[in-house]
Amino acid sequence: MAKLTVIVGVGGSGKTYFARQQSRERTEPYFSDVTLVNIKDRRQRAGYGKITEVVARLLGRDESCIIDESYLTNTGFRDDFVQLLRAELRS
Repeated sequence: MAKLTVIVGVGGSGKTYFARQQSRERTEPYFSDVTLVNIKDRRQRAGYGKITEVVARLLGRDESCIIDESYLTNTGFRDDFVQLLRAELRS
């Protein structure tokens, strides 16, 4: 069964460093700040769709993955993220 590991914390707290370590040890892919995309040479939030798309695609193929996302410190975003993942994984 695939497993999703989500590392949450404020910028500069070591999320990406820890995710890289875990990725190497567990040989699982990791994604950092997955809602950030380049738009007109600036990194901006793409919204919920990007993060759930990546996770659902991997878990749907029964592949575990690790993500770190600073924006999940936002309670509203985190609650929406959990609901979207639950919906994706049920379908």
